[in-house]
Amino acid sequence: MKTEEQNYSAIPRIRKLAIFFTVIGPESAAEILRAFDDAEVETIVREMVDLELVDDELQQQVLDEFSSLLLDSATSVKGGYEVAIKTMEN
Repeated sequence: MKTEEQNYSAIPRIRKLAIFFTVIGPESAAEILRAFDDAEVETIVREMVDLELVDDELQQQVLDEFSSLLLDSATSVKGGYEVAIKTMEN
């Protein structure tokens, strides 16, 4: 019999992201999604559309995972070609 941790680890990361963005709400999700490229946003949003009821325990597991990642990356910045182009366009 699989443990809850094994079941959680079997959930694809994109689905976990979709759950996370759904749980934090549209305003916060939109703010964070600005850091993703268009293809990633489209994939995540498509997954959000497919979500149905997410139980409290799964919500908490996802929040625990992604909240710690957000805190770890709060002082990090993403550079690269696309960031440079977007900066020049603004």
